[in-house]
Amino acid sequence: MRTPRKQCESNVYHVVARGTARQLIFENDPDRTFFLRLLSEKAHETNCAIYAWCLMGNHVHVLVGAPMEDVSRFFKLVCGNYAQAFNVRNGRTGHLFQERFKSEPVSDDSYFQTVVRYIHMNPEKAGLASCVQYRWSSFSEYIASKRSLVLCDTDYVLDIFGGIEEFMRFHQVKDDNAVCLDADAMGKTRPMRDEEALALVQRILDEVDLADSRPADLKTVEKKRRDDAIRRMSKAGLSIRQIERLTGIGRGAIQYVLR
Repeated sequence: MRTPRKQCESNVYHVVARGTARQLIFENDPDRTFFLRLLSEKAHETNCAIYAWCLMGNHVHVLVGAPMEDVSRFFKLVCGNYAQAFNVRNGRTGHLFQERFKSEPVSDDSYFQTVVRYIHMNPEKAGLASCVQYRWSSFSEYIASKRSLVLCDTDYVLDIFGGIEEFMRFHQVKDDNAVCLDADAMGKTRPMRDEEALALVQRILDEVDLADSRPADLKTVEKKRRDDAIRRMSKAGLSIRQIERLTGIGRGAIQYVLR
């Protein structure tokens, strides 16, 4: 029986959706662009306001303003439409996202500011890039003089911060004690960043004469070459969980090959 979602009078929620078994949900920039387009379209359709967002390799963070009923419908539409298109493009079946999305209420302005910063700092925390350099978060919507993408209600957010100067100052202050809803709360941290692991897997596919294949294609190739690739991935330092996440091959099959 599902636990009812926590709700708050502010109608502001921090939402996290992650790939099933921590599998990558974005393989390239067109995937990310399509997801952002869905965020924009479905937010308008469900009367949801977006205050901050960040796309990571296997999960997404979005700060949303609306009653929980609308937030739930919003994210079901986004994730459902995206998963369907992703599966068709990549020739895969099954669930792309792990269970239902996770959410936490954001009930006051102080925590609102903390969550906005936390979302924008996700790439830096993962060792990918600073929030200023990272392309796939809403931080650029707040600092760019000319914005090619407008998803967030930046006026509302900057009003809470007290202007762009305070917004920038707040993002420069690190708070290691801040506890926000995290994708890792849905499972353990990984030993290697997915972006790094994905590049490594692609090199291994090249080595076993599968240069034109994607990691997810490994499920369909001849068993001997598939098993050779799995052994190479393990020897290169990828965990069984990562191999499962990147290729979609079941944990039992991977463990059997590595015995």
